[in-house]
Amino acid sequence: MQAGFKKLAVIGVGLIGGSLGLACKQRGLGIQIAGYGRSEERLRLALELGAVDSFQTDFTQGWQDVDLVILATPVGLIIPILRQIAPYLPQGAIVSDVGSTKGEIVAAAEQILPEGVYFVGAHPIAGTEKSGVEAAFPSLFENANCIITPTTRTNISALQRVQNLWRMLGSEVILMDVQEHDFALAAVSHLPHVIAYSLVNTVLELEDKGKPLIPLSGGGFRDFTRIAESDPVMWRDICLSNKDNLCRVIDHFQTQLTKMKTWIQTADGNSLSEEFLKAKTVKTGNQKPAAARPAVFLDRDGTINEENSYLTQVEKLRIIPHAVEAIKKINANGLKAVVLTNQSAIARGYMNEEALTRIHHRLKQILADSGAYLDGIYYCPHHPDQNCDCRKPSAGMLLAAAKDLRIDLKRSFMVGDKISDIRLGHNLGLTSVLVLTGYGKSEQDKLAGEKIQPDYIAEDLNQAVEWILSRVR
Repeated sequence: MQAGFKKLAVIGVGLIGGSLGLACKQRGLGIQIAGYGRSEERLRLALELGAVDSFQTDFTQGWQDVDLVILATPVGLIIPILRQIAPYLPQGAIVSDVGSTKGEIVAAAEQILPEGVYFVGAHPIAGTEKSGVEAAFPSLFENANCIITPTTRTNISALQRVQNLWRMLGSEVILMDVQEHDFALAAVSHLPHVIAYSLVNTVLELEDKGKPLIPLSGGGFRDFTRIAESDPVMWRDICLSNKDNLCRVIDHFQTQLTKMKTWIQTADGNSLSEEFLKAKTVKTGNQKPAAARPAVFLDRDGTINEENSYLTQVEKLRIIPHAVEAIKKINANGLKAVVLTNQSAIARGYMNEEALTRIHHRLKQILADSGAYLDGIYYCPHHPDQNCDCRKPSAGMLLAAAKDLRIDLKRSFMVGDKISDIRLGHNLGLTSVLVLTGYGKSEQDKLAGEKIQPDYIAEDLNQAVEWILSRVR
């Protein structure tokens, strides 16, 4: 499947830009990906992870063969970068972006770009609270809406080609007026982030005046803290770029909050109930819901890489034979590949999270070199005695991945070399496979005393995946 572009320049190879490169590669679109940015270290990491084929830190170089440019930087940098690169863009090139605001950017682009270079504003409604190319994954845009904002000056051919690219990446394309987009996103995206930041900071201020409050929080507050983990620079720029629309919806929200406060003060239970019921009946995006896909959840040590007691040094990472081929088969058959790994070595002081990040970078690099990709890596850093909700066989990591990556758990699988992996799968109704690599053979000996049994026992990950694919075909 060809996308009709030969060379794509991605400016800003972070979560969105990196996922864009990975998605083009995984879907075989035949596009050469060039990464542009300020940091050679970050761009080299993108190259190692397979998100780009080459990179440039000099924005005046390397444009001769580029026929599509996508700006994936924070919105505050897009207009200055457009001014910087405009003199070097070849005739016929298309420039697009992924910014969460459109008014200022589209107007500026149509003024800055020379004749014969075409701008098409775009905004994929996709992302996570994580940032950086290390958080990128190739299925980010699947089943996500991508809003494209043409104007009367938009070149029709360029518009169609950008639409086709996003459709090839699995997105649902929606055409929308620029101003309509900015008001809608102020309400459903920008305002929720402002509220999340405000709520978390309110609780922090209350903590300063008394006893700790956050340890008492539940899932509701954690949803707000997850949003508040988003990149502060990116969200600063979004708020300032869309300030008029955002201030309008903040005014609406303050009015609503004042009403609620009045009903609480006056003990008006009927009004509160009616308001709560009205909110309860709203479904997010009354359009077609995003289709969830099944996943193969993978233990890491002993399943993908050799068991090494505590793997604390990247130099000791050794991939089990045929594991890369197994992950390629998962990718090729439309399942997501997600790693879930207990890493108590961090709590025990054997390594820090920076060392773990280097190991995961190297793992992704090895896979990418052979055309295999992981949709996510989730780890628990806690000691077993901490009784956290993320350490396997507890479900925290897996449920977080399912939420982040839109995973259909009813059709998913758990593969690992430990009984804790099998218990996790069983507890959530997943089909579970024990592999006999790593600790698998010694764990198999313990199965006689276990009530919970794996659905299948495989010699290695490759055999496990072959069995899984026989179930889903």
